[in-house]
Amino acid sequence: MDTLIAELSEIVKGRTLSWLSDRGLLEVASLTQIQDAMTRAGRAAAEAVGGAWREALVRVTMTLRECPGCGHPRKLKWRSAQPLRVEVLGFTIELPKPYLECAHCATPGVSVVTLLTGLSSGEASVQLKLATAYCTSAKSYGDAQRDLAVHYGQDLERTKVRRIALAVEQEAMAFAEAERRVQLERISGEARTVGVPLILTEADGGKVRSGTLVACEEGDAGYGKRTPKRGLPRRKRPTSFREVITMDAREPGTSACTALDVLVPAGARSGERARRMLALAGRVGLGSNTRSIGLGDMGSELARAFEEAFFDYPDSYWNADWKHTCDYVEAVRKVLSRRFDGIVWSKAMKDAIWHRDPDQRDALLAQARRHRVKVLPRDLEKCPVAALQTYLTNNFKHMRFAELKALGLPFVSARAEAQVRVRTKDRFCVAGAWRLENIEPKATLRAIIADGRWGAFRSHVLAQHRGQFERGLLARLTRAVQEGRLSSAQLDALGLPDANVSAGIARAA
Repeated sequence: MDTLIAELSEIVKGRTLSWLSDRGLLEVASLTQIQDAMTRAGRAAAEAVGGAWREALVRVTMTLRECPGCGHPRKLKWRSAQPLRVEVLGFTIELPKPYLECAHCATPGVSVVTLLTGLSSGEASVQLKLATAYCTSAKSYGDAQRDLAVHYGQDLERTKVRRIALAVEQEAMAFAEAERRVQLERISGEARTVGVPLILTEADGGKVRSGTLVACEEGDAGYGKRTPKRGLPRRKRPTSFREVITMDAREPGTSACTALDVLVPAGARSGERARRMLALAGRVGLGSNTRSIGLGDMGSELARAFEEAFFDYPDSYWNADWKHTCDYVEAVRKVLSRRFDGIVWSKAMKDAIWHRDPDQRDALLAQARRHRVKVLPRDLEKCPVAALQTYLTNNFKHMRFAELKALGLPFVSARAEAQVRVRTKDRFCVAGAWRLENIEPKATLRAIIADGRWGAFRSHVLAQHRGQFERGLLARLTRAVQEGRLSSAQLDALGLPDANVSAGIARAA
């Protein structure tokens, strides 16, 4: 292929130079004219490659006309009015559908193009599938459909866009899991590994609306109504939520995304949070000498998962988020009596938490209980003083804010908050995204793109499809020989790249 491209490049360069020599100065100097020539020449070259592919497939068909049963030439049937259409990135290639059938014996017929390519009409190329998934990772299916038409010249139905995106997202899940296993195997090895000195891991959970469609009941807005297109009874989706935990690991001082992962706890097995945290740190360079520090709120069992993951690493600990802690303190200040100086109290409480002074903390809590208003607002489900006391009692060991500041590390998990919003908002407001089996694949693909692994994922998908095609072709040829539609001699004439392949097919037959 490289040789062919080099030869074509020389031809195009020489012909283009000759063409420009006959043009006027305005055309030679105009970027607009050159851009138009490049676009038209590129499209014409692509169409020429597609035409050559069609002719090559027809030539292969003609070499297989001899019937493997009786030796007579088989009849060639041609469906010129019904070509096989394949969607490529920016192009629609029409392939012939020749069919060989013997009129002298009962040997089964064979559709050569379908046998060799394994394609059916309407299928998309791998490059188009990747481009579609990339567009849908940031936008809705409708917006992605428009982007494909505008930027790639590929007009796909919205249903097809969704089907392609879901398939690529499943491959993203497999790719991410393979990466985790590689890192966990490296970390679990008996040899001592030398890694980076410090890794900061942030995590946070975000809510995604979910629910299953059920029949409308009397009193619902859609009760007794029907859908406009199919005339089916309207259904409703009771609002419920799933949680998506976003994890981000990096070395201190790194501003760009280094290592991201996501997890839907509703479908995760026990210990999965800790497993993914450890694998995430492995991607950043976790070693036996590495100190790991976690940062985030105290929900979603993140602190316990962090301790489970890094129990064997020196001086590793999870730290609470300062902003969440201050929110608890400010909630108490709002319910203190006006005759009591709540501003002074809140500052003293924050100082006690910052310096890890349990005696001062308890004294201030007792003071807040004495000066709390008698009647709480109706919108509060729990007394803020009791909520703060519970929060501090359960999580005081995770509040080492002064130590983080001394190390020059952030003590507010704003980065994790921002990451989880990107992973959970907007994109899931499309059909089918609320299902549990679709939430994590979509978020995983977003994470792969965000931390710069799209190139590696793209190469992985191309390699996977190349291997799948080779295995599929071998299976199809083996089946054709077993069914008597092809002979071993015809397989040798096809020029398979590996001589052992044709011999293996012959043995299987």
